[in-house]
Amino acid sequence: MQEKLNSLDRIREIDPDFRIAMRGYIQAYLTGADRDIYLQWLKADHVRPPGVRTTISRANARAMLRSLISFLGLMDYYGLLIFLDELEIIQSLNIRARHSSYDTLRQFIDNADNLESFLLICSATPSMFTDTYRGFLSYPALRQRMGELLINTREDYRACIVDISQAELSHEDLVKIATQIRYIHSVAEKWKAEDVLTDELIE
Repeated sequence: MQEKLNSLDRIREIDPDFRIAMRGYIQAYLTGADRDIYLQWLKADHVRPPGVRTTISRANARAMLRSLISFLGLMDYYGLLIFLDELEIIQSLNIRARHSSYDTLRQFIDNADNLESFLLICSATPSMFTDTYRGFLSYPALRQRMGELLINTREDYRACIVDISQAELSHEDLVKIATQIRYIHSVAEKWKAEDVLTDELIE
């Protein structure tokens, strides 16, 4: 771990404040000190660990995301996967918050080629693709970028947009997917999901 700590300064892609925060976090981890302030900072709370000049905000979030991806690479992870579920909730927001959310998605699309070792997966109900008043298509900048992505995606599971309701999945495929989702939830929430959602229930 000390070797990883020494390597932080050699990674140019890491933001200076992010570097200071991660160095402090690792040192706290090695010495058994309190790490809460570093975790709060990573959650974009309005706290600043010692030596860190700024908090994470919309203005610097992109740089911090790139820094996190680079840091994970240093820690021997393959990359970062973010899964955003139930995006249809955006439809219930007021217009300002809704457009802000859609602009965030637009920025992810625009910067897709500049974020290596990163995958963003989103799930949404069909209304998000058809509602021109509150759905994806209601935000012109996002509509412009998604227009071409909506063409011929039905049978291509590698496409940027996949309509799961149109996917020709067998019962066995669905069982495998449900089992993997159960496993991911078990790891994320640190519990034995299989004790509640048994194989029999999945079948």
